[in-house]
Amino acid sequence: MSREFNTMLTKAKNMTSNFYHTVTKYIEEVQESVNDRYQSMRMVTLQSISNKLSVLFHEIVQEQNSGQIPDITFSSYFESPREILHDISRIPLYIHMLSAICCLACSAVFHLFFVHSSKISDILSRLDYAGISFQIGSSCVPPVYYSLYYPQYDLLRSAYLLVIFIGCSGVFTVTMIPKFNTPNYRSFRAILFVLLGLASAFPMAQFIFFRDPLTMPAFPTNYWGLGGDTYIFGTYVYAIRFPERWYPGKFDMCGHSHNLWHCFVLLAAIVHYYGSLEVYHLRRHYECPA
Repeated sequence: MSREFNTMLTKAKNMTSNFYHTVTKYIEEVQESVNDRYQSMRMVTLQSISNKLSVLFHEIVQEQNSGQIPDITFSSYFESPREILHDISRIPLYIHMLSAICCLACSAVFHLFFVHSSKISDILSRLDYAGISFQIGSSCVPPVYYSLYYPQYDLLRSAYLLVIFIGCSGVFTVTMIPKFNTPNYRSFRAILFVLLGLASAFPMAQFIFFRDPLTMPAFPTNYWGLGGDTYIFGTYVYAIRFPERWYPGKFDMCGHSHNLWHCFVLLAAIVHYYGSLEVYHLRRHYECPA
């Protein structure tokens, strides 16, 4: 009886071992297949992005060679029949748009490649947050530059832009430190972004309460107020983890606080760019004092 039991036990162990090795081999094959497909999809995606950027760059070069510079100011929509008094630089608008593109590109790269490895995910996650800091700061460049356009404001304009740049650089540096990318510092990161957004309130206060009608057009502060509120509300949603905190497991794939935060960032960027266009065209029509 004991011999038969030992024989059955040995057979059971052999069957279990064979089953384990079969399942392990199958899992390895599936994992290898998934990795191959992922690598293939990633290469196709990168190739597609590269092709589209190449075509876009080629079109821009052709337009510039033909003398047709792409208009990002929507002049036909904003311009009135009045005579344009100043041909001013569009560089602040380019800075604003380029920063928004870089910010959203950082987010897209993170969400596309964070599954590569934990190390890559950690680096891209920090870059995802850090990109928003320059997006917030760059949105202040057009209103500060165009509102304080005249030579008597050179020092004040430079001071405002320097403070904004230092603030953006500080937030960028902090968010790139691995220590602050942990869940324990989630609220701390949110507070940093709110403070950075509030830093832009100082030049806005001058535009509202200390405006010189002779040198400064009526600044459309409602766009920056709405954009700032959008940033702050999006950060608040991110900080309290709405809605996944109240509905665990329901928004793991889509609709969680991180997704909503990026939606608010995009909406604020659009609102701020519209405000930048307003002040750009106001400055073009504003008469210089004698």
